[in-house]
Amino acid sequence: MKPRYPNRSVLSIISADGSVISPIATGGIDQVFPILFVYVKPVPDFMEANKFYWLERPRPSVLWPELGIRHWLAFGHDDTIAQKYTDLLASGYLDADKSRLVLPKISNGVAENDDLLLFSELKAETLVLLDRGKMPPAFCHEENLAALSGYLSNNKNIKAINPPGFFAPNFLFDQLSKNIIGYRQVRSGHLSFRGVRTTRIEGKGSTELTGFYQRNFTEDDELLALVSEREGQEIGRSGINPATGLFKISLSEPSINGIMKIERKGSLIYSKNYALLQGITGTVNFVEKTFTDAYGREFQLDGSAIVRPEKLKPSSWYGPIYADERTGNINLSDRFKGLLDYLGPRVLIADPYFIGEFRRDDTNSDIKLSRCQIAFLAALLRSIIDGSVSEVYILGFNTRANSVERKGNSMNPTKTENRFKQYKEVLDHIWGKNKLKTFKSEFRMEFLNNKRDFHNRYWFGLTIDNGIRDLNKCVVVTNSVGNISEVDFYPVEEEGQLRELTARFLDFFNNCDSELIV
Repeated sequence: MKPRYPNRSVLSIISADGSVISPIATGGIDQVFPILFVYVKPVPDFMEANKFYWLERPRPSVLWPELGIRHWLAFGHDDTIAQKYTDLLASGYLDADKSRLVLPKISNGVAENDDLLLFSELKAETLVLLDRGKMPPAFCHEENLAALSGYLSNNKNIKAINPPGFFAPNFLFDQLSKNIIGYRQVRSGHLSFRGVRTTRIEGKGSTELTGFYQRNFTEDDELLALVSEREGQEIGRSGINPATGLFKISLSEPSINGIMKIERKGSLIYSKNYALLQGITGTVNFVEKTFTDAYGREFQLDGSAIVRPEKLKPSSWYGPIYADERTGNINLSDRFKGLLDYLGPRVLIADPYFIGEFRRDDTNSDIKLSRCQIAFLAALLRSIIDGSVSEVYILGFNTRANSVERKGNSMNPTKTENRFKQYKEVLDHIWGKNKLKTFKSEFRMEFLNNKRDFHNRYWFGLTIDNGIRDLNKCVVVTNSVGNISEVDFYPVEEEGQLRELTARFLDFFNNCDSELIV
């Protein structure tokens, strides 16, 4: 059976107030809406070919009455959405049921006489409006766009776009500040690679890289993986096996950071900066009273009391917006750290998938962690060292977690056994490295299996008073550790909702089964 790779895209259009027209003269179209912003976004999901549909019909409700702002959202196969976007640029409009969405006029003259310019780059295609005066000034205002995107909740005149966090923080403002009113994100293959441990030279990196490039290969694909230094000099290349997507590159010198590129028939189709992590560890210098985290950052250990934030602001993280993956990973890890600071010192993480699957590398059987798992464990390690957490409980549901494992029957008990065996192997390795046992003795981590299924992910603050457990704070986390390319963090502040959630999960917590204590 041929593997299925993600091939679903979303078409998002923000429009202003429309004008009513005669449906007779326009083939049934009864209203025209000027387009303010159009966005094509690939998502990690699968869809059958030629499928396309609008989310709200016949047309979405008004989000911002002053400007008549509506948000139109359509889903479809990558190729179908791409064709819709191409048709929009070619004709200047796109029909949605009885509505017509219209771009600013594009003339047939030379570029300086057009309203729009089209720029194509490796990762995105952008549409630039030459005359900023054609945009409503209020629409381009930073705070208004933040409210529309869902990051400001105190604006009574503007409703947030659904789904929450669809646009990354400041994305709309950043694009409109550059007069960009169209953004088509190009799907690239999924690239995963790491240094070969047996060729690692401490402090210098590895002399071999092994990896996997996931995409729908065609018979005539001739793909190369190339590694170069940040200065641009190539230090290794390898062909990619079209049957498996695997590659292994021998380097002319050890590398700890550089640029990985994928070429197809000599043309660049993928490029990313990288920085290799040499293990999820932290180094404590007791003399200098410092802690160096997994990303090489140094923190002072001054023994002062932990200052916990009284409130947590809603936020979103979206990996693809970071040009440098290492910067994005650090930002995600810091968000996890802020979450632990806010909820600690005792934290309950309710996630049906625990902290995701720890996968073994097909080439050498080493356990391989995802970037978000590394970010979470790095934040947890730092929190243990600085004393901001003393207990972490992770409540999941084995049946649901087993259902997404790669092989075998979803009810196979060995999946449960293997999961916690691998958790223990990795966590014991972390605690055993670099003088961390002193800190580990003051920390408890326990994995728990709930007796009933649940789906959403919640992180709670836990208190224990005279042996009685209680949950007080709660943060909605929209994705699971182990599978994060984007995630939103929403503190639950409405008292009724907080009471309902804490009561339900306290009952789960008090009546679950222990699987592993680390």
